[in-house]
Amino acid sequence: MSETFTTGETVTIGAANTRYRVEVGPYQGPGDMTFYVVSDPARTVFRTAYANAMERITPAFEVGGTVKILGETCTLLAGPFNNGVGSIWWAIRDSDGDELSSGQKDMTDYQPPAPAPETFTYNGVAYEVGATYEDAEGDLWTLEELPADERANEVWRMVGDSVRSIVSTVNLLGWFGPLTKVTD
Repeated sequence: MSETFTTGETVTIGAANTRYRVEVGPYQGPGDMTFYVVSDPARTVFRTAYANAMERITPAFEVGGTVKILGETCTLLAGPFNNGVGSIWWAIRDSDGDELSSGQKDMTDYQPPAPAPETFTYNGVAYEVGATYEDAEGDLWTLEELPADERANEVWRMVGDSVRSIVSTVNLLGWFGPLTKVTD
C-alpha cells in the first residue's frame, strides 16, 4: 500500500526537484498501482503520477523557528517566499528587534519553534500545564496535566508536596482563588 496524499499538498515526483500540487486522487491504475492527478504550481499543466514515486515536501524551516545569519540569531516571521528566479527568502526579526528579509541560503543552525503550551480554560481564564500559580493565601500550585474537565481531581500539585492534591480546579479556585501565574 502506498502513501495517501490529499488535495492541495505539494509533492515532488521521482528524483526531480520540480514541485507539483496534488489535484485529485487516489485512483487505482494498471497493476493496482495508485496514482493521482497533479499540476504545476501555476495550475496550467496537469499530469498523472504514481503514489510510490511521490514525496511530500518537508520544509527546511518553519515560521517561529530561529536561525543564525552571520552569527546572529534571528527569528523566522514569514515565508518561505520565492523571488521568481529560484532564490528562497524569509521575513525575519533580528536580535535588535528589526524586521528584515534574508535569503534562505544564508541561514544556518536552524532551531524549530517551541511547541505551544497545553492550556485548560476555566471561567475564561487559561491555565497552562506545567506552569506555577500563586493562590490568594500565597501558596504555590502547579497544573500537572491537562484535566478532562473542571471537576477532575489529582491534576494540581501544591509546590513542595510529593503527591498530587485531591482538589479539582473548581474547588481550588473556589477555596483559594484567584490563581496568579508566577513568571520567572
